[in-house]
Amino acid sequence: MTGASTPRRVLARSAGAVGVAVRQLAAARGRVVLAVVGVATAVLLITLMAGLGQGMTQAGTEALTYIDQDLWATAGPLQLAPGTVGGIENSLLSAHDRSADIESHPDVRGADALAFQSVYVSPNTSEFGTVVGVGVTGNGSGVGLREGERFDRTDVHYADGSYDGPMTHQVVLDRDLAEELNVSRGDSVYMGGTLADARENEFTVVGTTGRFSTFLGAPTAVVHLSELQTVTGTAGSDRASMIGIRAEQDADLDATAEALSAEHPDLSVRTQRQQFRSVFENQGAVLASAVTLVTLAVVVGTGLVANTLGLVVYQQRRELAALRAIGLRGRTLLSLVGLQGLSLALGGVVVGVALTPVAADAINGVVEDLVGFPNLVKLPPDVYAAGVAVGLVIGLLGATVAGYRVAAMNPTDHFDR
Repeated sequence: MTGASTPRRVLARSAGAVGVAVRQLAAARGRVVLAVVGVATAVLLITLMAGLGQGMTQAGTEALTYIDQDLWATAGPLQLAPGTVGGIENSLLSAHDRSADIESHPDVRGADALAFQSVYVSPNTSEFGTVVGVGVTGNGSGVGLREGERFDRTDVHYADGSYDGPMTHQVVLDRDLAEELNVSRGDSVYMGGTLADARENEFTVVGTTGRFSTFLGAPTAVVHLSELQTVTGTAGSDRASMIGIRAEQDADLDATAEALSAEHPDLSVRTQRQQFRSVFENQGAVLASAVTLVTLAVVVGTGLVANTLGLVVYQQRRELAALRAIGLRGRTLLSLVGLQGLSLALGGVVVGVALTPVAADAINGVVEDLVGFPNLVKLPPDVYAAGVAVGLVIGLLGATVAGYRVAAMNPTDHFDR
């Protein structure tokens, strides 16, 4: 009888403990909601930050590889130049000559300079909008413009630095921009660094592309480099942002980059992987802020769970003391608190995971409206897994902190005398 009754007593005590756990949480609805919100906030921040990191990594990799270059040569970071025509300070000088020098290297089969400037564009000289003007050397084939969507001539306006060659006045528009302007191949648009220059420079649309909008995350209009320099007033110093380099098929990219860096010590020559890493490392302050925000959310979520459980335990101290007095083990009470912590954590995880796609869609919409880059926040399964793991860890930590309070409780201190 004793052996048979022991499991029943254990089961009865466990059922009683679960009942107490449920009553405790039900009696503190406000604090329970606060704890669930805290966990959900931490989970939401984890999933969004992880999704943003996933999207930035994927987008950055796709953007660089989409232009299909093996190496990149830069003279410094792109800088904004408020108050100047074009609004961007391109740091690489003598772009045409430098790209020609790099192209003469035996391990290089092609090199094209790229420049970026803010320009006004309109189909009718009256309703102008601003887009990113992209200037390229050559005929555009080296930077991914396909057949039928590239220029039929090279950069003849440059004319060995005199800028007195004929302007082709040809432009390749971003597909979405062409649709927005309601123009197609053969139509005209007006473009320039100022409204006056834009009205005086009519360009013929020779094609559309998605290459540079993916690379820059914004609507683009691609023209010959010298023509972009002329319509934005930057022709004198032949400035560009970078040079894209295509190596010979059997070339060692790392060795070629080192050789070109030695030949051009004022330039930084990097492989695709190194260039992306450089861009990523330049966002150190942003990444540090994101890590700080996530850490703060985890700490706050843990604190909310621990304090909620602690207050619930304190409110029910007489019931718990009674359970201890009739023989309920401290280990069982600790399990009770752990069950409550797990319940709060699961509630927060469910809410946080449910809100993640909604918040991601909202962020993606804002980012696309501001810079034209769609779907920056990516949500693969491992992002959700990270959020679930963090939420459960918060519940475990909170329950552990509250459990120490239970273990330190003296049952005789909570009975009326």
